[in-house]
Amino acid sequence: MDTNFDVIVIVIVIGAGPGGDIAAIRAEQLGMNVACVDAWKTKEGKPTQDGTCNNIGCIPSKALLQSSKNLDQAKHHFGALGIMSTGELRMDVAVMLERKNQVVKSSNEGKLYLFRKNKVQFLNGLAFMTRAAVGLELDGRGAVVVNGEWRTSVPSIWAIADVVRGLMLAHMAEEEGVAVVERIAGHRGHVDFNTIPNVIYTTPEIAWVGRTEQQLKYAGAAYRSCTFPFMANGRARALSETAGLVKVIANPTTDEILGVHVVGPQISELVAEAVIAMAFNKASLAVDKRAELLIDQNWTRIHLIECSRGRSYGPSL
Repeated sequence: MDTNFDVIVIVIVIGAGPGGDIAAIRAEQLGMNVACVDAWKTKEGKPTQDGTCNNIGCIPSKALLQSSKNLDQAKHHFGALGIMSTGELRMDVAVMLERKNQVVKSSNEGKLYLFRKNKVQFLNGLAFMTRAAVGLELDGRGAVVVNGEWRTSVPSIWAIADVVRGLMLAHMAEEEGVAVVERIAGHRGHVDFNTIPNVIYTTPEIAWVGRTEQQLKYAGAAYRSCTFPFMANGRARALSETAGLVKVIANPTTDEILGVHVVGPQISELVAEAVIAMAFNKASLAVDKRAELLIDQNWTRIHLIECSRGRSYGPSL
């Protein structure tokens, strides 16, 4: 819902990374006058945004990893599936890098389009504040000190994402960006940090959300857990993607899901199922009952069965 202000609210967002650009767009949608400043330029010298993540970090690295993964699959796994090649398979690095550049370019163009659509003024240049000039409080490691609402020691300055303490995750920065401008607009924007997933893009991928057994033991909290290996799943075997397992940790009394930890293919997408379940406070498997948890994504359908009173199937995670 748009907000009608009695005065003109001017918001200047410094940094157009995943947190900054989404904050600028949301602020404009809430009726503020917004300018977003970022110093990034393309290799051709054109203004661009989306920070480290899209230009030299997360997105280009994933594009390169995808090329490498496809080559590995073709060289070492296609034969077992009956797909044969009579020629030599090799990596064309120049083509791979050009594809990566095109991925970055298209993503940047998409973000610039969203800025124009939402009437966000984008300024390409260097914007900064010195602690001496504005009185910002920093911690011992140079991070900006904020309270639970992302307010700094200066009433008119708010800080999120990589400049404050916490996990440096693009999707968490986006959540914070939306929440902070909603706070500025007088709404009750918030982020549930317990449902922010973490992903390691290895092969197989590793992902988790919520608490670990170690954290629960340290807190003296009651829990039960169960695991199920991909090896025992028919679809995973048919796809030759059997490396991995899923582990669910739940409250033994209420069945509230406390944490989900998964190793396997395409887990970076699969973990979203767990995030949704935790966000809506869904019950996990009923204690002492035969149950089945279906997590269906592009590659894997995992059946968690006979998980009762902490009984586990397969290796522990």
